[in-house]
Amino acid sequence: MKTHALEEYIQHADELAQEVVHAWVVNAKAGNSEYLTPEFKGVFDKAFEYRQSRKIADHHREFNILTEVDATAERTSRELFAAAYKRWMEHQMSALVESL
Repeated sequence: MKTHALEEYIQHADELAQEVVHAWVVNAKAGNSEYLTPEFKGVFDKAFEYRQSRKIADHHREFNILTEVDATAERTSRELFAAAYKRWMEHQMSALVESL
């Protein structure tokens, strides 16, 4: 089973976070929230935190008031989300391979 480098997940963090949030919304609307695993909920929390810090940083960039604190929060939350997503995805793929 091929694993991807963390940098690849960081590079695609925006798309991956959108996928995680979308999956949560679809399951919540279908009444399946109780079936989401704690691991998925942890990844969702990190995706939400990243998206929030990204939104703040983008707004501050727009008005040319981005601080080092804002930029660091965005970068850190992006890296934390990417690492959590990578661990979760590798666990999912490992479980899939084991079930075959």
